Amino acid sequence: MDKIIYFVIAAIVLAVIVMMLITAKRNRDLKREGVETDAVVTRIWENTTTDPDTMKTTTDYVYYVTYRTDEGETVEAKLASGKSVETYKDREFWYGDLREGSPVRIIYLPSKPKYVLRVKDGM
Repeated sequence: MDKIIYFVIAAIVLAVIVMMLITAKRNRDLKREGVETDAVVTRIWENTTTDPDTMKTTTDYVYYVTYRTDEGETVEAKLASGKSVETYKDREFWYGDLREGSPVRIIYLPSKPKYVLRVKDGM
């Protein structure tokens, strides 16, 4: 039984490492080969949960933007996820200034147009 637990833990750790490497490569590719353009927030998915132990409520947000590539294709892509203002205020993942219809400057990868990042001031 202990071997199974160790195997499961090792598999989870390996999966997390792989996801981190994939995300790092995507972000590196975006910074090297990305094309900057204007986009519009088209929808915001919101999920509110309450921790039963602490009774603290947290809201997760997923932002979707629509933009037009240099080739004229219209693309809707997932911009970012973030927590409620209490959790992530003034941090990289907090996009609390965005609402549906908000204009936003993004960078996208032409070879994979669903890969987008918000262009931050000074980027």
